[in-house]
Amino acid sequence: MTQQRSAAIILAILFCFHRGPALSQETESPPPQPSQETPPSPSEPAPQTTPPSEPSQQSTPSSQPSQASPGASSKPVEVYTFGEQPVSTATEKNVRQRDFELRPTTTPVDILTSSVPGLYTVQHQGGGKADEYFLRGFDADHGTDFAIYVDGIPVNLPNNAHGQGYADLHWLIPETVDHIEVTKGPYFVQYGDFDTSGAVNIITKRRSADSSVTIMGGSYSIQRYLTILSPSEGTPLTPYIAFEAYHENGPFKDPMGYNRYNLFTKFTLLSTANSNLSFLGTFSHSYWDASGEIPSRLTRQPGSVLGRFGSVDPSQGGNTDRNNLNLVYNYSDANQSFNAQAWGYFYNLDLYNNFTFFKSDPINGDEIEQRDKRAAGGSYLNYRRNYFLFNMPTETFVGFSSRTDRARVGLFNVVDRVRLSTQQNSQINQTSLAWYAQQELRPTNWLRAQIGTRLDKFFYNVRNLTPDAQIRTSGSAQGFIANPKVNVILTPFSGTTWATPPQIYLNFGGGYHSNDARVVVANPGQSALPRALGGEIGLRTRLFNRLDIGLAYWRLHLSSELVLDGDTGQFEAEGPTQRQGPEIELRYQINDWAGQ
Repeated sequence: MTQQRSAAIILAILFCFHRGPALSQETESPPPQPSQETPPSPSEPAPQTTPPSEPSQQSTPSSQPSQASPGASSKPVEVYTFGEQPVSTATEKNVRQRDFELRPTTTPVDILTSSVPGLYTVQHQGGGKADEYFLRGFDADHGTDFAIYVDGIPVNLPNNAHGQGYADLHWLIPETVDHIEVTKGPYFVQYGDFDTSGAVNIITKRRSADSSVTIMGGSYSIQRYLTILSPSEGTPLTPYIAFEAYHENGPFKDPMGYNRYNLFTKFTLLSTANSNLSFLGTFSHSYWDASGEIPSRLTRQPGSVLGRFGSVDPSQGGNTDRNNLNLVYNYSDANQSFNAQAWGYFYNLDLYNNFTFFKSDPINGDEIEQRDKRAAGGSYLNYRRNYFLFNMPTETFVGFSSRTDRARVGLFNVVDRVRLSTQQNSQINQTSLAWYAQQELRPTNWLRAQIGTRLDKFFYNVRNLTPDAQIRTSGSAQGFIANPKVNVILTPFSGTTWATPPQIYLNFGGGYHSNDARVVVANPGQSALPRALGGEIGLRTRLFNRLDIGLAYWRLHLSSELVLDGDTGQFEAEGPTQRQGPEIELRYQINDWAGQ
């Protein structure tokens, strides 16, 4: 194979249109608003001087004029103070924006892999397809056992045409990310479906310090254009707008022709000392061609007709759209917080694959089209209150969430993206409701305990849309599951001059991933919500004010696992599995200014 390679050319042009006084070095990352956490992570009662429900990165604006020389500007300077929120497990963490700045990335998945210890991702068959996720022994495929949220909006898609829990993040612009809340294991009441190996909630910025234009380019016709519009603080509605265009052909003999267009908008509709109302809208469209899988014998045998970058069926690929709307209200004072959120999105996917080439149809080939078109929406209501019970610091957290998906999902036999026949074509309506509560107690200064439960109820309805389809599934079903959550945090030892007080974590909880509605309706005796039970013991400390150490040993039992059938591209529910293993995280601060 003759492969043409061009020298890498990387051009980055950054134009900053700066208005007003610059933020100090400590204020490069504007603080996340409380409305961005949905639902907020449970935390210990805060000191009386700090509202207990604020997110992990606290902010304190200051509007006092500068006391500099008379010629200096009298405009207010923003000042932010950052603090760490107590965690419930040794592997829970909050990844700050500064970490992203130290590791520049151009895709949301790059942010996840560089920020979440133990998480690996791979991309195959064209850049527009969702990545595959690997975490804690799970090949979670495209998201089956790994829950992903953006500002509380669920990214995972139940009953998706390509796989249960399909989570495509390509609609998110990396430069708009402020921080990421990372949890591992099913120990948190606020996370439900697909949270077995872990979950992440990606929080976007309220605004950027400056407006900017960025142009990047490189080998294989890589081009990326980014524009960010962020007017100065005090502008009505505080608009924050970003637009991204991306193109790539890849190293393949048949060019990938991957094109992606993303628009991100955020507005602050109301902002007072105690409350905040924000609106988020994102719009995304992408399309691509893919070379797909190829048999190794066609690349290795003498006289082989294909190289590593060849293709048996170059008509594979697809196109996808996702448009999100999100409205969030938050209220908080010194003792309580209330959060209300309504979200919705429109989604479209046309994916063309050929897994078996000519095995089933020697004449037309085995190319298939996986079609998913849906609208979805949901809500959150969360209330948290700190108080004293018998002179003991206590926190109560209760919440409710809902989600409804209306999806038209189909599987078709095609040739060069032209339909020949229908394997399955269904209208799938799914609604889920969840109630959750957690009580936190601190009887002594060395013991903190969280006891919670989560109840989930699912309603399924499947209707066949094509009478002559090979698979005609219709019917209704329901599912219910209750899961306990227990977290115990011990600090039995005092700190020293060279080490902070070590914290010991004991965790136990139940979670689940939902099965595809078509499988649930077609197999009434099969569980709709397979349970996952997990336990973990861990330790965290900091040595010499430089080295952060996190140690954990975890174990997880899953009553049923979804397994991919490579010949058909379909998922089947199989028997129970069990995973276990150690986890070690080390983070060293080289000097006083690096990584702060």
